[in-house]
Amino acid sequence: TGPPGLAGIPPVRDGRVIRPLIDLTREQVLEFLKQGGFEYVEDSSNLDPKYLRNRIRHELLPFITNYFNPKAAHALTRLASIVREEEDFWARQVGGVFQDFVLEQTTDHLTLSAHGLAHLHPALLRRCVRHAVLLLKGSLRRLGHNHVEAVVRLVRGDCPSGRVDLPYGISVVRDWDEVVFLLGPPAKRPGFEYHIAGTGTTLIREIGALINLLVCEAKRVDEFGRYPSTTAFFDLSTVSFPLMVRNFRDGDRFRPLGMHGSQKLKAFFINQKVSRSKRHRCPLLLSSGNIIWVGGYRISDSVKVTGKTESVLKAELLPA
Repeated sequence: TGPPGLAGIPPVRDGRVIRPLIDLTREQVLEFLKQGGFEYVEDSSNLDPKYLRNRIRHELLPFITNYFNPKAAHALTRLASIVREEEDFWARQVGGVFQDFVLEQTTDHLTLSAHGLAHLHPALLRRCVRHAVLLLKGSLRRLGHNHVEAVVRLVRGDCPSGRVDLPYGISVVRDWDEVVFLLGPPAKRPGFEYHIAGTGTTLIREIGALINLLVCEAKRVDEFGRYPSTTAFFDLSTVSFPLMVRNFRDGDRFRPLGMHGSQKLKAFFINQKVSRSKRHRCPLLLSSGNIIWVGGYRISDSVKVTGKTESVLKAELLPA
């Protein structure tokens, strides 16, 4: 069962459960009862050999004690104590390291950086996997070594996408640099479509973003390269209102800035290593049915600002 199993049952757990007799031997407990004249009841199931724990207690341990180590029980108790302390240390370390890789966290899903996890020592990576499941489910019950190793292979493998199903309805999905732990079935991807009659601000409620449009003279715009990727500029004469902002659809194509021909938007996203979840949340700005801006990534070559441009349409993506 791994190190946690070797650690055994702790004398105190979660600050609430206390087992004051756990460090005493059976002989010590029986001697105390005898001296005090206390009556007690034995659970007959503790003698039934059909249970593995009883075969270990009544057959395996006596055999080891008689033929290998007279102090076997003491040695195992000492080992459990050492491992418990080390498990406590690792739990504290994992908590700190783990937070460095959290990209998003809710009650039913947890998104981590695949790149960050892949560079961890295998021992630490396994513990991070277990920690992620514990945060989501509140328990590691039925999570075995093979489950954890499957997630490790998913994280460290060359394939940028894949899925592993874990016990109790937890699934782990690799999507480029994202590793998503899901509790329950994946949420339906949000679909949205808004028509924009003119300049101003439009709320895209489904992705918690605003798109702000305004017109300015080309000569009043500083060097375009100084702006973040969430800001774009278009030659106003090439744009026709009303505009539309929506998310990705199968078959979408556009002509990226600097290219002579069009390209499938899916291929563009793959080349840019954009995860599937981000693809469907990415706002696309359209004019006359054509994509003129893949929000946050690239404008279309057909609407670029040139030396002949007089007026510019400026678009900004902002958090709502």
